[in-house]
Amino acid sequence: MTLVARLVVLFSIAVSVLATTQTWARQAAEDENSIALRVAAIADARERLAEDIRATPIPTAGMTVDDFVRKSGGDERFAALIQKAEQIGGPREIGNEICQVRIELPGDRVAQCLVEIAAAHADRSPIKSEVPRRPNTGYIQLISG
Repeated sequence: MTLVARLVVLFSIAVSVLATTQTWARQAAEDENSIALRVAAIADARERLAEDIRATPIPTAGMTVDDFVRKSGGDERFAALIQKAEQIGGPREIGNEICQVRIELPGDRVAQCLVEIAAAHADRSPIKSEVPRRPNTGYIQLISG
């Protein structure tokens, strides 16, 4: 094989390796972006879920969940509950900038959390710990995107 032929082969291999490296780098950047979108979508979904739950009225007490949690001093426990919301299915990516996720939190876990807040902060709680104990077998769901 002549020197020119060898140089052409080496050049072809170098171009092939360079193209593969660029493809891997592009794929890694796309994966990073995808992960960042999912993390942001889940955080947004949890925030919206917390807002929805906090806006829910407690009919027997004449106040919302937000009123109860704030007056009882149960913000940390409530925030910990929201972090336990679970993602249903996989993320749905729309283009490069939108990611939708669906999360849920069983209603009975929310009710149990309210009971625990009332019991832990009985001196400040506007509701006795027995009052919120109405099991709810439903799920609180939210789609965020």
